[in-house]
Amino acid sequence: MEHMMALAKRFLVVVWGYLAASTVAGLVVAFWFLSFAMVERGVGALAVAFLLLPAVIFVAVISIVAITAIPTIVFIAIAEARRLDSALPYVAFAVTMALFGFALSGFHTWGDRPAFFFCAFLCIAGYAAGCVYWALAGQMAGEGCEPR
Repeated sequence: MEHMMALAKRFLVVVWGYLAASTVAGLVVAFWFLSFAMVERGVGALAVAFLLLPAVIFVAVISIVAITAIPTIVFIAIAEARRLDSALPYVAFAVTMALFGFALSGFHTWGDRPAFFFCAFLCIAGYAAGCVYWALAGQMAGEGCEPR
């Protein structure tokens, strides 16, 4: 019974860590949206976009979760089984998922300009998400889950 409780607690920590990391990545993407709106449309668009910021963050987080949920479940299961407690695998995986999201986004060019800055912001969002997940759940991978 204690083992089942430890597994349930660990599961909650992992889910909470994943949702917090996705929220941080969503915040980074939302701030990219604000800066892009200001550059492309001026300060008036920035004011409108700022009013819509909660909706933009919500859509960004839902999109991130929709794109990354299944690969992340597989990665976290492997990381927990192997007890990976280094930050590098989590950050590398999150940045890889950000690049995967960029490939799926279809924002490869806007007019004459490549979407380099969008890709850079997604990589920053992935880096931040990987660091947050590692800090909340990854550094304790596999702890308390061994049967007695």
